[in-house]
Amino acid sequence: MPLNAFIIRPFGIKDVLLPGKEELVEGARVRVSKLMKVNFDDVHKRLIAPALGRLHMVANTTEAVIEAGNIREDMFHLLMTADVVIADVTIHNPNVFYELGIRHAFRDKFTFLIRSEGNEDPFDLKTDRYFTYNHEQPEESIERLSKAIRATLASERTDSPVFRLLPKMRAEDRSRFISVPRDFLEDVERAKKHRRGGDLRLLAHESEGFLWEVEALREVGRAQFELNFMGGARSTWEEIARRYPHDVEANMMLSTVYQWVSEGTRSEQALARIAKLHIPDVNIVAEIQALKGRNLKAKWAESWYPQLHEALENEATGMMKASEKVKEFRERALRSPLLRKAREAYAEAFRGNLNYAYSGLSALSLLMIEVSLAKEFPAVWKLLANRGENPTATLTSLCDEIQNLTAALAYAIDVERKRLTDQGRVNFWFETMEAAFLCLTSDNRDKVAQSYLEAMLWAPRYAEVSMRRALALYLDLNTKHPDHPTIDLQANVRAALDVIRREEPKKRSGNILMFVGLRMEEAGIEANRTLEKPDGPMRFLPTAFTDMAKREIQRAIKRELAHHGEVLFGMAAAASGSDLLFHEVCDELSVRTRLYLALPKDQYIGEYVAPAGVDWVERFNKIYQSRKTESRKVTMTEADSEMIVNVLAESMELPRWLQSKPSYTVGKRNAVWMLQHAMVQRYIHDAEGTNLTLMVLWDRHEVDARGSMADLVHLAQKNGIKVVHIDCSDWGEAQSKTEEAESNGTGRDYTSDLELVPQL
Repeated sequence: MPLNAFIIRPFGIKDVLLPGKEELVEGARVRVSKLMKVNFDDVHKRLIAPALGRLHMVANTTEAVIEAGNIREDMFHLLMTADVVIADVTIHNPNVFYELGIRHAFRDKFTFLIRSEGNEDPFDLKTDRYFTYNHEQPEESIERLSKAIRATLASERTDSPVFRLLPKMRAEDRSRFISVPRDFLEDVERAKKHRRGGDLRLLAHESEGFLWEVEALREVGRAQFELNFMGGARSTWEEIARRYPHDVEANMMLSTVYQWVSEGTRSEQALARIAKLHIPDVNIVAEIQALKGRNLKAKWAESWYPQLHEALENEATGMMKASEKVKEFRERALRSPLLRKAREAYAEAFRGNLNYAYSGLSALSLLMIEVSLAKEFPAVWKLLANRGENPTATLTSLCDEIQNLTAALAYAIDVERKRLTDQGRVNFWFETMEAAFLCLTSDNRDKVAQSYLEAMLWAPRYAEVSMRRALALYLDLNTKHPDHPTIDLQANVRAALDVIRREEPKKRSGNILMFVGLRMEEAGIEANRTLEKPDGPMRFLPTAFTDMAKREIQRAIKRELAHHGEVLFGMAAAASGSDLLFHEVCDELSVRTRLYLALPKDQYIGEYVAPAGVDWVERFNKIYQSRKTESRKVTMTEADSEMIVNVLAESMELPRWLQSKPSYTVGKRNAVWMLQHAMVQRYIHDAEGTNLTLMVLWDRHEVDARGSMADLVHLAQKNGIKVVHIDCSDWGEAQSKTEEAESNGTGRDYTSDLELVPQL
């Protein structure tokens, strides 16, 4: 993701008056100034642009703003949102100073001043640091300028004199001044509603290069996180964090994602990056504190829970001394100081924001666990008392805190329930939280079961997994309510678990094959007009190559089967030519495939199948109908939510927000879309144990444009995907030799000498 720079500078050739040395003129000492001419367009071309190019930054100037039309609005927007502003103050230009003042007033960092050697600094900027260059040989300073800009971006130093003189001022959040196109947001909303993780990854990929890219990534990242597409969420939020290392939301999200994938150290590092920032929003501060509590709770559980779970399983099978092990690990859970630290962190978060009921519920659950264990192991509890503390009094105080937390949580939940009802909304996180609260505090197990049943109506499968794990913790630690004997917590937990019947889905590993290749040429074109290697790229597959293409595709798939064993499924479009050949070969080899169509069926046939002839339309209909029949028979689980027949768009027209991308079409977009879905499926099935292979049938002769074969191959390799190349560049020569041999009576098949599917 490239950073963007806004250049404030004079234009054209300007006179610059340089102060000279004092000289004796007619008996008086005077300072004689010298006049020089500076070509600022030349300085930009020979110095600024090359230096930014080395940093892979996108540069905008006020000249571009003037050409665009809406001068003032666009200029203000760039001054507020640019990652870095470079201002050339060689001459005392009022426009430059005006724009520089706006930047200094709203943004505290990343404003870089440059000037030509020899000129005198303006009075108000005399204390600022400058980068100086030689206007006659500006290219001599390219390396020095790029290093200086890189150092500025890496520094946390405040360079705005306004913010240095008024340290309590807060810089404006650039995101407030960036609006994401409405139709892009609607695309995200649709993908989220239909749980289309591949669509979300596509939108993130396609937002690259737009001024609103980062804010678009936020929208996508939030949707991915909420849908539990943690692989995609990680990629999205890491992309934002690479650009803005101290972005609060990105680091909070990454902390949770890293914890979810058992990377505790990374999770703590993400929180540490923002811990020292001044954050005025109490809601965010409370959430950060709760995330610290979550990390502490995870470390606490890691130190004893796996061993306790194993001991409980052994106890259930009647293994000798297993009960002693169960007792030992329950004691270890109480002994760990991380239990108290986690509970205190959650409690502090709830005190900071009483509306943040999640932190209060977490504090209450850990408090009940701690008190229950303390009563079960009084000797251990006595040992844990600090010097001067009375263990009994401390325990009584904790019981009082349980009552206070319960009352505060009940009120917070009632308020949130009323707010959601007034808005006509259902929030599955709230439903699951209320069910968990009732499990801890209700003396009516039937009410608890009903609450979990209602929560399950809205909760996705991964939320059920979280609920089951939380409930299992109470069972394994034999947690009891410390104050109310009428509240049978163990019975409540069992009633809730009876409702959550579905087990955590088992992931299947294997191989996923994705295929892209050349379409068949239009019917009626003479296939044998010239089959030798063309001077330019091969745009379509000649009819004469049909059998050869099918044979090579078959060889490639068989090779993958030999290397990886089971193939979970194949993925391809269904255009005439190599796409349909791939599906046909997979059918012959009993490999299931999924269709990824750029358009609805009838439009797709008209655009991508019918031009090749009636035979290909019949072949398409056969493949399409078999996949539709299969989709009606197979019940897709939520973890494997991809449909067997998938459609990208309703028409050949790109979304309005995407139409400025050069050389990008719906057809090219379809291949990138399919690749993004393949990466989601790899993560869903088993990121470590599932191999993803991209098979490409083409001649490698294509420009590296967005969505092209070359671009697709590059994108796949960048994401660690194996690429198998079926090279058709020599097929014409082999076919011609074979036909010549047949006419001579030798009968040799030169096409069989083609190299066997090289791998990139």
